[in-house]
Amino acid sequence: MAQPQRLFILQGNGPPSNRGCEAILLATLDLLRETFGPCRFINSPFRPDRPTAYGDLGPDVIHAQPPRRGLARGALLACASLLRLCRRPEKFAPYLPLATATLALGGDNYTLDYGPPLRFFLTNEVTLRHGKPLVLWGASVGPFSSDPTFERFAAQELRRVTLICARESETIRYLASIGVTENVRAVADPAFLLRPEPLSSSPRELDVLAKPCIGVNLSPLAGRYAPNRHRWLARATECVRRILERTGLPVLLIPHVIQPFSNDLTFMRRIAAHLPKHRDRLAVLGSDYNCRQLKWIISHLTAFVGARTHATIAALSSGVPTLSIGYSMKARGINQDLFGHTDWVEPVEHMTGDSLAVRLESLLAVGDQVRQHLVDTMPDYQKKARQATHYLREAARC
Repeated sequence: MAQPQRLFILQGNGPPSNRGCEAILLATLDLLRETFGPCRFINSPFRPDRPTAYGDLGPDVIHAQPPRRGLARGALLACASLLRLCRRPEKFAPYLPLATATLALGGDNYTLDYGPPLRFFLTNEVTLRHGKPLVLWGASVGPFSSDPTFERFAAQELRRVTLICARESETIRYLASIGVTENVRAVADPAFLLRPEPLSSSPRELDVLAKPCIGVNLSPLAGRYAPNRHRWLARATECVRRILERTGLPVLLIPHVIQPFSNDLTFMRRIAAHLPKHRDRLAVLGSDYNCRQLKWIISHLTAFVGARTHATIAALSSGVPTLSIGYSMKARGINQDLFGHTDWVEPVEHMTGDSLAVRLESLLAVGDQVRQHLVDTMPDYQKKARQATHYLREAARC
């Protein structure tokens, strides 16, 4: 008798208007299909979006949109006992009896980057209460050390997770420091496996790629970590201006998140508007490209400077010399794992136009060696991403 198809619940991810979240979802679907053959998937993101926004994910994907959540109720969940007693419904819950496992997507949901992640621990409880395997999939976790009370709570909850597939070594070190080790495995972000999609035609805004070109992604989010967040636009503008002046190369500004509350495109159009003297060498990419197409565009760059993690992952996995604008452990961890150092990470809290441009010049000076290093190391690094399915098979006994 034929075995029933495995059913994986993919929950906690953001919407496809965040191209990094889109990349995580598409690469995960590809990887699970490659490993397990025909499967079924429940896509249950934490922020509602129209199913049509995802494009055609395939007939094996069912969209289970989550209910909107109130902030007042979320504030009551700071106590672990209340968290376990809460019986909030989740749209994916009806599928749990038949589920092989729940995979918590999102990359950095279990950090303080967007505030205490209480809602994600609450969502985890739904799967754990049903006795199903729960996997933090390709995740960065923490640090929570700025809030010792929450850190103790998080450590307790993280030890209850079936499997934590940590995407970089900084996370593994931090988890060990709070006593979370037994369920942790080292992998790489699934987006390192994302297949690029060539464009069927070349829009005029990509004419800049006809000769050597620098790609730059600057996000409004990164400004939260700058010394004076109210001057982040001015600082980001100065960074682009100094890159144009010091390298002499054209610059393509590349948005990777296009959401009302965090819009790279709007932010970088404002940057370009402040640099009218460089209009002939400065272009802003539009919003009509999905994550696969953006990866294809990025792969044609001479070098890339990026604040959004998955924009840098698109570049690194394409062999493009990449300077990461770092504001959390994920940039440091990924660079340390790939290069053995963090020379190509510019901490946003210390970044100036000159410091960024100088570091980029240093990267360009050894660009050929960096490209070759990425070509040589990427197969093993992508193997780490695929290794996550081996750990999943063991944890879910599938």
